[in-house]
Amino acid sequence: MLSDRIVVQITSNPGESFLDRMISLVEGASRQKTPNEIALDILIAGMTLILLVAVVTLQPMAIYDKAIQSTAVLIALFVCLAPTTIGGLLSAIGIAGMDRMVQRNVLAMSGRAVEAAGDCSTLLLDKTGTITYGNRMATEFLPVTGVTVDNLAEAALLSSMPDETPALAQADVGLAMNTGTQAAKEAGNMVDLDSNPTKLIEVVEVAKQLLITRGSLTTFSIANDVAKYFAIIPAMFVVAYPKLRVLNVMHLDSPHTAILSAVIYNAVIIPAMIPLALRGVKFRPRDGAAILRRNALIYGVGGIIAPFVFIKLIDLTEIMYAYASVAQNNGSAFAGLAANTPWYDITLGLTMLIGRFAPIVLALAIAGSLAGARVHARTRATLDTVGLTFAGFLVGVIVIVGGLIYFPMLILGPVGERIVG
Repeated sequence: MLSDRIVVQITSNPGESFLDRMISLVEGASRQKTPNEIALDILIAGMTLILLVAVVTLQPMAIYDKAIQSTAVLIALFVCLAPTTIGGLLSAIGIAGMDRMVQRNVLAMSGRAVEAAGDCSTLLLDKTGTITYGNRMATEFLPVTGVTVDNLAEAALLSSMPDETPALAQADVGLAMNTGTQAAKEAGNMVDLDSNPTKLIEVVEVAKQLLITRGSLTTFSIANDVAKYFAIIPAMFVVAYPKLRVLNVMHLDSPHTAILSAVIYNAVIIPAMIPLALRGVKFRPRDGAAILRRNALIYGVGGIIAPFVFIKLIDLTEIMYAYASVAQNNGSAFAGLAANTPWYDITLGLTMLIGRFAPIVLALAIAGSLAGARVHARTRATLDTVGLTFAGFLVGVIVIVGGLIYFPMLILGPVGERIVG
């Protein structure tokens, strides 16, 4: 608009538009949980209860064997073992599923309908009743003896008035066309903005991807908890039960370092899995047994292996600190690390070389890219780089980025000291 004005009239009441319904669905404040969500909640609650009982019963055993564990250690252990991964990713999975529906121009007003569509394995489409635009038309009335045409037409009209779309309202998955009547849109639990009946196939595919993603990440979360349990417990009781040293496959030095490494891994794995939850596990048209075997192999076995690998990597703090230190400054190391060996001399030197010159090369590349950029004419939307606004934005970005780097360390420092000490 360069001149004049545009007058917009909003015909829907506040909170009753399709967008408001989607927001309400995502927030989960005004809808009942779907059967799959209820089953998942029961599974998570059951796993949490079992792990809580397991953690609580550890202290009497530790007291009996004179290997008493502090309250902070037990709380940290329970936090690590509780199924927090899938609990933290459920919202991301639901939001991503709704977003994929919107990308296909389908508005879903019911999570139950999305899950019901995911349970479909066969689609039967007939020419009447299933694929319609919601407008019924009578071409001819054939009355029986004793009934006039007018009476028959009036009876047909009265029978259609209570519910213009009875089949759509009673269906588990009701996909209404955007070109249909308003009653059809209200009766259905999905609306196709493109009015394309073949969109049912895409709806089923998106719904199946949502269910598969939820199941895969649930498998990964439970496998993580089992692996962390068998990774931490041997390190906690290896002093009281020396034979448990055989199960300490990661050779963790102490229960404090084991739990601290698990806490850090637990805090990192949830943000790391968010991209997968948003992108979704790729759906492949296969039978249920094949999908189950694939997910069990990838996310079940992977969920068991990942904690062992990353907890051990986090446990190697002395080595990690040494390489991080030489990459940022002249380098230092803890007294327990014997870094005066040919291997450390060579690798630390290479790390120092890369840490010095890689940022310089990257900065020069950015400067060259900016220097070669085309100069655009100044407009009203151009941000002035010499004013207070740009200076405020620059300082704000520096403070925010610096805070994101150092605040986690300031938070984890006292936590680590409390667990260790």
